[in-house]
Amino acid sequence: MPDDIWEANTIRLTLFPVEPIPPSFDAWRTLFDAEPDTEETRAKEGFKRQAGEYGSGAAEVQYTPARLDVIIIPPPAEINPAQPVLPNITFGPIVERLREFENLTPEWLMNLPFRINRMAISGNAMIEKDTIQETYEVLKEYIKSVDVKPATMRELLYRINWQRPATLVEYYNNIQFWSSIVFQGQSVVNDQMPPVTMQRKFLAQLQFDVNTPEDRARRLEASELSPIFGEMLALVREALTDGERPL
Repeated sequence: MPDDIWEANTIRLTLFPVEPIPPSFDAWRTLFDAEPDTEETRAKEGFKRQAGEYGSGAAEVQYTPARLDVIIIPPPAEINPAQPVLPNITFGPIVERLREFENLTPEWLMNLPFRINRMAISGNAMIEKDTIQETYEVLKEYIKSVDVKPATMRELLYRINWQRPATLVEYYNNIQFWSSIVFQGQSVVNDQMPPVTMQRKFLAQLQFDVNTPEDRARRLEASELSPIFGEMLALVREALTDGERPL
């Protein structure tokens, strides 16, 4: 099955520190080599957020005492009240977006000024179809453990964690959540007119979350982070290409 039919909705890299992130560390500027469009800091909460354009989409970096998230998302849609449109929910083939992110990340991971004991790569991939039945035909092709019946089955939510072997950690949690969704929005032109209902989109969706074990006591070495990231990305690509792989 080709993997380039899946469109990117969200890609998220999450790091779990075991020591405080230095206040001087600027994840956005060191990763993207650019200035963010916005920055927000709430010092008492230990929260910081940076956001801006990135490639064909947009990006956010969120800092908390418990985790650091780098999130790649679609760009905001152009607002035109006279011609309401659905917001951007995808931003190109996810294999291309993953490749761009992978090229950006390894050296940055090796030079983090703090230690972590867990890492995760997660996100959403979508395939748009003309009807809801066609989205179930996609799910039937990719899900192996459920007898999907596109003509009669609805409201399917299938979540599974097929743990996979790892080279540098005990194993990877390889969580996949398959579903069919209908996306529809409304736009209010002005107070005197009723909301405008925009065209619906029918989407097959894969939500993936590949992560290292939660109960890890050992800190990950800086030299291990890039190889682990690469192995986790390989599991994401496997799901996009082969679908669910029961073990």
